[in-house]
Amino acid sequence: MIIKVIGVLVASIASTGWSATPGIVAGVAASAKNPVSTPELDQYASSRPCAGFYTAAFRPVIKQDRTPAPRSSRPEKGKRFSDPVYKTCVVRVTDAAKEPPSTFARNDYARRQAFNADDSLIIIYAIDGSWHLYDARTLKYVKKLKGVGGDAEPQWHSRGGIHETLARCITLRIMAEWKSMRST
Repeated sequence: MIIKVIGVLVASIASTGWSATPGIVAGVAASAKNPVSTPELDQYASSRPCAGFYTAAFRPVIKQDRTPAPRSSRPEKGKRFSDPVYKTCVVRVTDAAKEPPSTFARNDYARRQAFNADDSLIIIYAIDGSWHLYDARTLKYVKKLKGVGGDAEPQWHSRGGIHETLARCITLRIMAEWKSMRST
């Protein structure tokens, strides 16, 4: 999984290599123009992988763009690199060879928030239908969510937990899983 430091997952790692989705990259970069800044979140800014990457001269692509993503080698987990087309900071989050999930994993949907309210966790969807949490600050694997299958649509609650947009009995399990994880 690859993340943009501006808070949106934009590309995925597959067993054969990685590729960014150009249309998503261009659209996502537009949000960098008006970043949200709060004292609570700013305390982590200097420790984030893309801290200091952007200069005052950076201007994101703010239009629909279909520039093909160039082929390149798979980046190392946690190391930032510059997207060759858009010059944005990109960071690989997952490493299937060293941690779960052991297959293809990605953000579930480009319009679905991958980060929780305080940017401390990332939710990742695996090809087998399982959902996984990663620490957004260290990029370390946290755990697999129990009781949530591929047809679930877990969403972050505005207070940091996860809730399910489709009202099902699984909602209680997701919230219970979240509460038990945060208390340890």
